[in-house]
Amino acid sequence: MEISDKDIYYINEYNRLVGEFPEAVYQDDSYLYFIVKNPELGLKRLKILSESFNKKIIILKYSDKLEEFIKLFFNNSKINRYDVMNVNTEKTLILFVEPKDVKFAFGNNNSKLRAARKIFKELFNLDNVVLKKDITMQGEDNGS
Repeated sequence: MEISDKDIYYINEYNRLVGEFPEAVYQDDSYLYFIVKNPELGLKRLKILSESFNKKIIILKYSDKLEEFIKLFFNNSKINRYDVMNVNTEKTLILFVEPKDVKFAFGNNNSKLRAARKIFKELFNLDNVVLKKDITMQGEDNGS
């Protein structure tokens, strides 16, 4: 895992403002994701954090349990199930998303998916994250 100077700045500044070191941080053009053990601390200072970093802030609770962290990270999407598979020498997390929630899981311009790929790599050593619409075949209703 490679941490950039900017990541170190975000981690240290978050700690200075909130009093807690994040487990992970991810940045893109608009958002800063902080993965922390006590999200309530950061949420109390959300406005200060947003102003300090001049970005929208997303604070997520850390969990070392993959299934729980999937639910925390994709809290605005229903993930029906997931698989971890080896695909072309890569350890890949495949998430089966409720069709109506796919756009929320991807985020604007795939921003949430890009964040998920970096964060899940850092926290769970997963090389890739793939979202699939979970289209299940419904059995015929025989009226019984």
